[in-house]
Amino acid sequence: MSDIQADPQVQESQTPPADPVVAEPEVKAQPDTSWVPKRISEITAARRAAEQRAEQAEDELARLRAGQQMPVEGQQTPQQNQSVDQLARAYAERMVRDQREQDNMTTRIAAINEAGTKEFGDDFDKSVQNLNMAGIGGPEFLRVLTNVPNAEKVVTWLGKDGNINEAMRIASMDPIQMGIEMTKLSSRATKELAKQISKVPPPPTPVDGGSGGDGSAPDPKDTKAWIEYRNKTARKKR
Repeated sequence: MSDIQADPQVQESQTPPADPVVAEPEVKAQPDTSWVPKRISEITAARRAAEQRAEQAEDELARLRAGQQMPVEGQQTPQQNQSVDQLARAYAERMVRDQREQDNMTTRIAAINEAGTKEFGDDFDKSVQNLNMAGIGGPEFLRVLTNVPNAEKVVTWLGKDGNINEAMRIASMDPIQMGIEMTKLSSRATKELAKQISKVPPPPTPVDGGSGGDGSAPDPKDTKAWIEYRNKTARKKR
């Protein structure tokens, strides 16, 4: 008799291999970056405006210098010379005022940074980084910020990941409206940040293990010492 034996290779090929189990990677929530294109456009427009202002200032200064160096043929009258001198003096005084204002703002910003780092530590630093990445912190924004109460709390609140869009909305306002919004935000930020701090558990109270060696009652939190004290006082009463 000739038994028909199945080819072991054929049997193996008839059983399809099991699909490997591929673990799906954990999808992390992506930060909100919807503000990025808008902010890039704003930064570009602000840069062009600054370049135009710089060109205008250079042209004004060039005109002042040219007026003082006119040839003899077009000699100016004393009144015209006086007018040019007044313009030059006014321009110089304006530059001095601007520099003084800039120095005062730098001092105030340093005070805000010091207060924010002292009170909020890394949270304040992270908020500042987020605001810088979003391009928030122009001259008008800083000028208003340095004149509102609790500015370090405002910065910490605005720089949180979920508040960047609100920060951009406020930064796009005119200085007067910006000041109103920041003043309102000062109270809100103070309350919300205070709640966050209150949720942090206090550090454990150290137990010195004292048992009232001087005869005084120990701290009731120290259960062992309190029981020993009660036992001693009970024996004395007997």
